[in-house]
Amino acid sequence: MSVVSGDIRPRRGAERGRGNPLLERVRSRRAGRVIGGLALLAGAGVFTHHMLAPGLFPVRTVRFIGHFPRVPRDRLVAVIAPYMHENFYALDLTAVATAVHAVPWAAGVSVTRRFPRTLDISLHDQQLVGQWANGGFVNAKGAQVRLGGYARPANLPLFAGPEGAEQQMEKRYQHFNAILSPLSLTITRLSLSARQSWRVTLGDGVTVMLGRHPDSRLMRLVAIFPQLAPQIPRMRRIDLRYTNGFAVSWRKAPGDTHG
Repeated sequence: MSVVSGDIRPRRGAERGRGNPLLERVRSRRAGRVIGGLALLAGAGVFTHHMLAPGLFPVRTVRFIGHFPRVPRDRLVAVIAPYMHENFYALDLTAVATAVHAVPWAAGVSVTRRFPRTLDISLHDQQLVGQWANGGFVNAKGAQVRLGGYARPANLPLFAGPEGAEQQMEKRYQHFNAILSPLSLTITRLSLSARQSWRVTLGDGVTVMLGRHPDSRLMRLVAIFPQLAPQIPRMRRIDLRYTNGFAVSWRKAPGDTHG
């Protein structure tokens, strides 16, 4: 049997480190820093756990900020009440904002913490543009809004269209109003069919059929309106879905028995 001998002497670096007071102090300091850091992390964890513990540090004050005369104050107080006993530092601000936004007329809701333990809730009234024919209202962002049994605005135009078309109709309503503004005409009803055919009813009761190309046809109405104006009270419907003209349906005259 043969035995192979090898050099098993310690490395020079390790050999040098032994018995060196300066190196030992450096190592001791490093170890102390590591232990101190771990202790600090542990202390921070205990402190955080204590700060976020349920039941501690409840919300003291809630401030409602903004102009919201239509928002029912009793409903605001009711939806906020459950959060008053929660930990201020652990409170889910998104959940609070969602609860406030569900209050009739509430819009633009944002919630922030104000130390030491105050919640600032900013909001304003919904800006309603139209009444949705299937129930509810449409706001300035094209979203459908429900007001429950609370005060409903009057004199809003009626939007009648497929479900999900609220935003599209709100944008068209604003655009059509801009086209009609030189004539001081108001839209009382805006309708969109399932086949994307448009029609508007004006303040004097005349229905204007626009079809699938509403912009150019509504601008044509603006161009010919001065000639039509004297007859408008007698008109029931103006159909602009013709390439080179339009058709008019007339109202029945008093005493007219012919269909």
